[in-house]
Amino acid sequence: MILLYFAQRGVAYHMGLFDTRAASGALTRNEWVTVLGWLDLAIIEVGRFFAIRYLMLGEARAALQPSITVALRYLPYFAYTLSMLAVIFYADRIVADAWAGTLRAATGMAILAIEPLLMPWAVSAATDGPIRHPGQSVWMVGRWYTWALALFFLGRLPIMALHDDLSGWPGGQEPWIAWAGLAAESVTVGLMATIIPALSVRIVAQLGTGRRADRRAAVARPAVATH
Repeated sequence: MILLYFAQRGVAYHMGLFDTRAASGALTRNEWVTVLGWLDLAIIEVGRFFAIRYLMLGEARAALQPSITVALRYLPYFAYTLSMLAVIFYADRIVADAWAGTLRAATGMAILAIEPLLMPWAVSAATDGPIRHPGQSVWMVGRWYTWALALFFLGRLPIMALHDDLSGWPGGQEPWIAWAGLAAESVTVGLMATIIPALSVRIVAQLGTGRRADRRAAVARPAVATH
């Protein structure tokens, strides 16, 4: 996946999209950059899907061979993720330029706030698990939401910030520096596709443990009350 992302960024570099910092930052002003940007997002999200499967199943061959049913179950979550990112991507087309930054910031915060609630749904969909819709996912998170949000935020923020910084850094640099920057950015994409799914799997595993402990406590309370 790192090599695929690096190849895509190499194409962008040869097209002259990193000739200046202004060009590298004008993502919505160039249709080719828009196409490549969507390819970036698709690579990251598909990589996330397979990373979740590998972390849950523990076997590379099984992880790389999802059934049609699993793919269809994961599709709504995939569509949700891309739709939220589309709002950020096309903010200046949705609202006036003066409000585009506000819309991007609000959407980014909404993604961070909602994502912990959807982690059980995403993990279950990727592995054909028991959580069938977002409502079940929200119920499963329940009172562990604050803990899940903190873990997700602290785990995701540093690598996302590093990726954002590196994505525009090659603009206007010497070729060897630009290529080094593109390589470093590609590595961060690989890390994103590993760290974020690992957080999801870790949180879902802890939620399962907590729910089982709650059920044991609920069963034990009536027995204690009778003595």
